[in-house]
Amino acid sequence: MERRHTEERQYLRQQLDKDHRPADPYVLYNRKAAKDEENFLDDCNQSMDTLLVFAGLFSAVTAALIVESLKDLKPSPETYTERLLQALLKGQADPSGSSRTVERDAFSPSKSAIATNALFFSSLSFSLLAALAAILVKQWTRKVFLSIKKRDSPREQAKEHRQKRKGIDEWGIPQIIATIPMILHLALACFFGGLVVWLKSLHYVIYILTATEAAIAMGLYVMAAVIASVCPSAPFRWPVSFAFTLAFRWLPKRDAATILPLSVPGTITMRPGNTPVMSTLIDRADASSEPSWEKSVDDVDFLVFSDILNQVEVTIETEAVVDALRRQLIVAAPRVGTASPAFAQILQKVVNITNSCRVYQGGVYDIRPGVSLERVMTIARFIEVALQTIDLDAERHKTILYNFKDLAEFMLERGKYNKSAPEIALYASIVARIHRKYRIWDHLDNARDTINALRDLSPKPRPYDSKGRYHTKEPPREWTFHERHQWQQMISPYILAMTYLVAERYPPDNMEPVETPFKRMTEDAGASLRCANYPDESERTDNYPVLREAFRVIWMTTPRVSPRFKFWMEYVMPMTMATPVTADDGSHYVEMSSLLLNSK
Repeated sequence: MERRHTEERQYLRQQLDKDHRPADPYVLYNRKAAKDEENFLDDCNQSMDTLLVFAGLFSAVTAALIVESLKDLKPSPETYTERLLQALLKGQADPSGSSRTVERDAFSPSKSAIATNALFFSSLSFSLLAALAAILVKQWTRKVFLSIKKRDSPREQAKEHRQKRKGIDEWGIPQIIATIPMILHLALACFFGGLVVWLKSLHYVIYILTATEAAIAMGLYVMAAVIASVCPSAPFRWPVSFAFTLAFRWLPKRDAATILPLSVPGTITMRPGNTPVMSTLIDRADASSEPSWEKSVDDVDFLVFSDILNQVEVTIETEAVVDALRRQLIVAAPRVGTASPAFAQILQKVVNITNSCRVYQGGVYDIRPGVSLERVMTIARFIEVALQTIDLDAERHKTILYNFKDLAEFMLERGKYNKSAPEIALYASIVARIHRKYRIWDHLDNARDTINALRDLSPKPRPYDSKGRYHTKEPPREWTFHERHQWQQMISPYILAMTYLVAERYPPDNMEPVETPFKRMTEDAGASLRCANYPDESERTDNYPVLREAFRVIWMTTPRVSPRFKFWMEYVMPMTMATPVTADDGSHYVEMSSLLLNSK
């Protein structure tokens, strides 16, 4: 027996490996982050290299002019020499005259000389300061990302990159990079100011010509910056224009979305009844089969996920993010929190991405060409689990839920038309859960069509169709162990959603008798479960273990039930190898099948 179980597990693992599996979101993030990092470093290095070259040449020109203008701050030695020669000549002409002493006159530099040198020295100082800042920025940016590659796992690399990027933004490295050219611009303004003042004292015509050119250049400079601040479509973009934008506040602010944990401390409560979380086509999360990182997702992880979800289209990146979120919600069960604004933002992004998959053509909606159906279903599985684990407010999140309800109803009809059992089961589960939240009974009243659509695709389809016509197809082949196992995982979430919907529709005080339509729907639901049961002679007789556990919790924690809900449980639950029983005192308990007890 043990050998057969081992072979079955190996066969199942080989089959599951062939199934569609979303990529690791951290690997995708690291791939995108590497490109962003490369672009950031290239842009920084190129701009700083250009700045250093300009600062070097500009400093040399300024220093050459300072050598000449500095003479105006000191007394001229030629003036003292002339006075001394004049005194010697007078002494020779009048030898009998008394001796005279030639003294230096008190020297005071002119205001224009002081202003000229002040502007020139300021220009040189700003130029050297910009060069120093450029060298420091090149060193900082080269060192900041080096530690990322030393991390072993993709998750640690992604978190390290996100932390480094956060540090760059918090400490204003982009603002510092944008400020350095402005320092050079200021140095250039001081240079022209000093040049104009200096030329005024030398030659009036040259002074007027240079001052006019400098004024025109400054006017165009300011005009271009202001135009770029007022008109978003203007191509005049450089750091000064962004500075004008921030100074004038003429452009609207861009509010960056801040992603927080799924729930904040104090809002976590136990899920009612502590029922297991179920996901269509995917079994309940198991510690040995799920990555260890999914048990400790924190704020940084959600920042990483949010960065990927900013694009409104179904890509491999968005698929990986929502699948990681779905598995994290399953692992976090049975805890559930009220949906925070951050989670609502993620949910809205997911809905927007999913809505982009539809296209209206030929009078009907259809999947947009080129969109992967597997990726759309991965997103739908995330919504299915979120409806079970997150307390979404019916009014506050009405727009989000109704948008996905419309999409799920469309996908459900598409699945019926294409005879795709996974699509029918998944989207019917979502529709039933949203209908329960808003107390809409349309799906429950027409559930028999959905259940029979599934049953006709099962190992044992109905002998007659909905119109009473006999199926002329060849007898179905015997399903393998893996196919039965996959069917049980696929249909269980929908049957559980229908159980909640029946309980909501028929509360304990509803004493309506069981009528024929409801009875037939219940019988069809039971038949859709029974058709995939393992044969009695099979050594593996544990049918629907997760669904059975959910049924057990619901029945044991519900002291009073309506006749219709009791009929539903008494007919459907035995298909999971457990029977609901009502004791004489009205209490509920569950009797397990003898086959199940013997297998244990």
